[in-house]
Amino acid sequence: MRFANADGVDLGAALVDQGFAIAYRRFSTKYVPNEERAKAEKRGLWAGDFDWPRDWRDRKKKGDPEALLLVAPQPCPPPPSNPAAEECLIKGNVNGTKRIYHMPGTRHYDKTEITASKGDRYFCTEAEAKACGWRKPGG
Repeated sequence: MRFANADGVDLGAALVDQGFAIAYRRFSTKYVPNEERAKAEKRGLWAGDFDWPRDWRDRKKKGDPEALLLVAPQPCPPPPSNPAAEECLIKGNVNGTKRIYHMPGTRHYDKTEITASKGDRYFCTEAEAKACGWRKPGG
């Protein structure tokens, strides 16, 4: 099988590496490692919630109205300057390459400390945390 390249660069690999494309396993597994790295590092498509194309097509065929909506990505706002005053109590914690948010009242919320120098931050809404590429624990 031939893979497109330009000046010796595998364009498919480059797109999957950046999270701008997925590995199309039906014909080759060559790009699966690239996809796994992009996914682990939350690049491109993997920065937030992502519907696999086959899942989206299945929902569309079943008449799911949300499958027909094109939702523009929300910009990631800066952290609140004074979270307690603004009631921005969702804790975003960086653990290695993982960015996880904790909602008030959840299992690890009280144990989670926010250290801005490590990249930790607060969010005002769950949608904001997701838009910034953070995920729930265990997800």
